[in-house]
Amino acid sequence: MPLTRSRPAGRACGHVAVLAAVTLAALAGLTACGGTADPSAERQVASLPASDAPAPPAGDADGTGTGTGTETQAGTGDAGPPQMRLDDTDERRNRLIRAWDDCLVAHGAQTGGPGPAGPVREGQPLNLVEPIPDSAKRPCAGKLPLGPEEENPALNPHYRENAQARVQCLRAKGVMVHLVKDTSVYPNGLGYTYDDDYVENDPVGESAIEHACELEAFSGKK
Repeated sequence: MPLTRSRPAGRACGHVAVLAAVTLAALAGLTACGGTADPSAERQVASLPASDAPAPPAGDADGTGTGTGTETQAGTGDAGPPQMRLDDTDERRNRLIRAWDDCLVAHGAQTGGPGPAGPVREGQPLNLVEPIPDSAKRPCAGKLPLGPEEENPALNPHYRENAQARVQCLRAKGVMVHLVKDTSVYPNGLGYTYDDDYVENDPVGESAIEHACELEAFSGKK
């Protein structure tokens, strides 16, 4: 990590950028798009330090009510905040975020913030009003998912090569981006941004490419 990517102003983030920015190490007030205004992404990265995070309910380590109880916080062997994986489906990533959203609402956060019109489907992240009160974030910190371990430069000795491989994969598939320094989560993190002359015309298709390149570059799986 960071799995964030910078984009020119006005361009929306893909699902990988938004979901993967969820991490207890993130700093309050930063967004998942390298400064591009994105209230849902800001909500995902604003949290308490991991040391202040309460553990999720016993018997359900992913905190969603549908987990197996076998997921643990990296390196501790104890149940902790839910851990995202490289091979996660969008459904699981959305479910983890929705569990956090539901907790925030239960503790005073308000729905009706910026986002797609119409009712939010089951398992999809909510459109919450910003800023989220600290009184809601604090008791829900234990439900804020951690990003994949492979994308933490402190845990992955091949992080830089993997980050470069992701950009090469994206470019090979027609998504013209380049590597940039991104310290929004980790001091030695790397992200990527669109080339200045690139025109995005298929956000859904690009999101699928992003996810595939993320998996290929950081795990070697295609």
